[in-house]
Amino acid sequence: MWTLEADDGADQVVDTLLTRNRRDTPVSAAAVAKWPQSSRRPATRTIAELSEGVLSDIFWSTFFGLVFYIPLVDAAMGRAGKRPVGVFGEAGIDDQFINQVRDRLIPGRSALFLLTAADELYRVVDAAAGSWPNMIVVSLKPAQKETLSTAFGPPT
Repeated sequence: MWTLEADDGADQVVDTLLTRNRRDTPVSAAAVAKWPQSSRRPATRTIAELSEGVLSDIFWSTFFGLVFYIPLVDAAMGRAGKRPVGVFGEAGIDDQFINQVRDRLIPGRSALFLLTAADELYRVVDAAAGSWPNMIVVSLKPAQKETLSTAFGPPT
């Protein structure tokens, strides 16, 4: 996850990446979340033209629901605390990462979520002329990526 200090910052990074040659920006899956100051919740969207479509829209909808909406439902029902993350936890997307997303993606900011190979991440960031301080990197093992692909991959 790459957080940006402006609510349109992630869109600007996506625009930059889209102008690059696809070989220079190898991304398996991508999504943007932006939270304008005037909104009660963030707006999210997948970036199909930037990614290879390894994960379906169902993945992103479930992920963003887990991050932003399940806590609201739990609070409304008087439940608080840790929520099991199921297949996300098996794939290395744990409570710590989810909490970091909640802490960093606040009104007035945006975030770009990318699934890319670890050895390709440098190329993607360089292509976007980005900086590392605002990134949270979760390294998935091949088996964890396979778990996500099996659970949330596009229909065959």
